[in-house]
Amino acid sequence: MTTAVFDWARAWSAQDVERYLSAYAPEFMPSGSLSRTAWVKQRRQRVSAPSRINVEVIAPKAEATGPDTARVRFTQAYESNTYEDRGIKVLDLKKIAGRWLIIRDATR
Repeated sequence: MTTAVFDWARAWSAQDVERYLSAYAPEFMPSGSLSRTAWVKQRRQRVSAPSRINVEVIAPKAEATGPDTARVRFTQAYESNTYEDRGIKVLDLKKIAGRWLIIRDATR
């Protein structure tokens, strides 16, 4: 499951929007007031707009939360040409068709 998290971060860093979005399960719903459609539109813009992005996954800790579900907590270091941030990220994943996909994404 941590491999899926590192793949997600690499896709984001490469600004490969389709690969980044494919890390999210069809059932993923963003927190807050955004619809899934609005979130996808926003993510497409935010992932592709900067001239460079680097996302690091630092000290991931994974725990099974069910037979096909898991939670991965880590420090996320984000840096682009216009913004940088570091914080705790929590991804809930579900194994679907042999792939770990994100069903919940939270920053603390």
